[in-house]
Order: sequence, then structure tokens, then C-alpha cells
Amino acid sequence: MGVHWFFYQGAIDSLAEPMWAGVYIELKANPRLFKFLDAAQLVKHYLGMRNTLGSINAEQALLYVYWEPANAEEHEEFYRHRDEVQYLSEAVSGGQIRFFARSYQQLWDEWRDTSSWAGMKAHLSNLEQRYSFSI
Repeated sequence: MGVHWFFYQGAIDSLAEPMWAGVYIELKANPRLFKFLDAAQLVKHYLGMRNTLGSINAEQALLYVYWEPANAEEHEEFYRHRDEVQYLSEAVSGGQIRFFARSYQQLWDEWRDTSSWAGMKAHLSNLEQRYSFSI
């Protein structure tokens, strides 16, 4: 994992909500808790947001976007990654900064369904041509 947790204790103490502090404690106790999700990096992003946006009275969200191949269902690693994402999502639910996770395909599908931008269809076609493939 490579995270030097002692550098973050002060930020956790002063900035973190209980649910995120709980994830930090779990990661300190078991650095290999997550094998396919870099949860430590997400905790650091959360702390950065709390430090920078903590006093702003507005909806805040941390969006984790990840790539999967078109045939992700054929690979155990992608199921396990999704399980870890779900575990983290549940662990940090209810915080001031809402945590969302989407695969690129899920994000593109949302854009397809909700965007009013005239160029979206062509943009999505270009993205899918470049990034949607099987392994």
C-alpha cells in the first residue's frame, strides 16, 4: 500500500467524519483489506476535500470513476473490485461528502440518458471506440 499512516492521523482527528475515520482505522489495522481498490488514496482525496471545502455550505461529492473491459463479467478481479467498491460505499455512507462510484460505461450511460448537449452522442461514440474493448 505504501501509505505512511502516521502522517494522516492529525488530519483524521481534525477533519474526518466518523465513518471515514473508521475506514482509516480499518486500513491501519489491515493494510491489505482492499486488494483491488486503492481505498487509502480515496481517504486522502476525502481529507483533501474536507480541508479545502469543509466550510463551504454546498453539496459535495467524491466520484470514483473506474475502467472495466467490455467483458468484465468474465474476470473474477472485476467482481472483487466491485465488491470492494460496494464495501467502501456502505462504510462511508451518510457523510457530508457523498461518495459515488461509477464505471466509465455507467457514467457514459448516465450522460447518454441525461445530457442535453448536442455533441454528446458523437462524444460518447468516440469514448466507446477508444476505451470499450474486451481483454
